[in-house]
Amino acid sequence: MTKKNTLEFVAGENSSTLIRKLAKDLKISEEEVMQKGLLFMKLYAGLQKSKRGRILLETDGETQEITL
Repeated sequence: MTKKNTLEFVAGENSSTLIRKLAKDLKISEEEVMQKGLLFMKLYAGLQKSKRGRILLETDGETQEITL
């Protein structure tokens, strides 16, 4: 059995509409849209930026520029 927690999230009409549209387009639940969005933000927060404003990904000591 999955343990469930409640998190209150208040979204404006535009945000709610976007979440519903993404869920429909991706054929996933609105909850999954939120989960994947949070995971993306976590990934993005862990990335570095170069002096030229490009995003860098460092793995195993190697750095490469990535495009999102």
